[in-house]
Amino acid sequence: GLLKFLRHEPWCEASFWRKAITSAASTEVEGGTNATGGADENGVETSPTMLAATLAFGRVRRVLAPIILRRTKDTLMEDGTPILTLPPIDFAVVNVGLSHPER
Repeated sequence: GLLKFLRHEPWCEASFWRKAITSAASTEVEGGTNATGGADENGVETSPTMLAATLAFGRVRRVLAPIILRRTKDTLMEDGTPILTLPPIDFAVVNVGLSHPER
């Protein structure tokens, strides 16, 4: 959804996404050397479906990594200054008289 919203070519196109992420992951599992599953480097049993999901999620992470940068109001620039200086909160209490139907 984010890639489509940002119109990040060619990833925002559904056909390209299916070909590069969804179809490619299932093709690698079907045609790969470990198509029947097995154990990963930690000795955890993996199924072909888990392998396909892992490949697909890895590709999605590699596509999104350059686009998404998490920033918070506490994040600092290299010189130690905040990346964002927010103004103080300004609020006011406003009493409003409601008519009988609005109550």
